[in-house]
Amino acid sequence: MSNTVRSNSRKWWALFALSLGVFMSLLDVTIVNVALPIMAESFKTNFSNVQWVISAYTISYAVIILIVAKLGDMYGRKRIYLISMVIFVLASAINGLAPSLLILNIGVGLSKHLVVLA
Repeated sequence: MSNTVRSNSRKWWALFALSLGVFMSLLDVTIVNVALPIMAESFKTNFSNVQWVISAYTISYAVIILIVAKLGDMYGRKRIYLISMVIFVLASAINGLAPSLLILNIGVGLSKHLVVLA
């Protein structure tokens, strides 16, 4: 009986961790979309150049989804999820401190959806 309770508890914690990752990723995308005009002003560039931030998000998602899924199968989903979470946090710090649009796009490419793919 206690194994069943322990197993159910683990499932809920896993669901919570995955939901937290999805929430962080969606919150990050929403913040970036809202901040695009401010980024264009801050980096002294036009709006079409700043839209590459969203394009970097989409491209990185398309490229990374299969790779991270395969790594999760090979090395364990929990391990890849935790590594992805660390990369996401570090890349988000890079994004927050980005001195140029190029560095921002690189950080976005690293951080987007790594958390929710494993």
